[in-house]
Amino acid sequence: MKKTVIYSIIKILIAAVPMVLLINKKLNTDSGNNGMGIDLSLLAAFLILVIWGIFMICETVKFFYQRNKKNAVINILIMIPVLAVFIYIGGM
Repeated sequence: MKKTVIYSIIKILIAAVPMVLLINKKLNTDSGNNGMGIDLSLLAAFLILVIWGIFMICETVKFFYQRNKKNAVINILIMIPVLAVFIYIGGM
């Protein structure tokens, strides 16, 4: 049980860092044109979330395959709020 809780907290923290960066970018209402420059922090946060999402989906499928439904449900419950925030941020 303790191992599952620690593992879940690590997964949440890995997703929380890029989500905070993306939400900060969404709420930042600076005006003006910054040209064609690429915002590297925004790009890095987006890529981290995409890779994290792919990992979580693969791990959830693996857990269902191994009949470890408790961990699979925990992964799904972690992915739902992250996906909701990701969709909110995508509506920029």
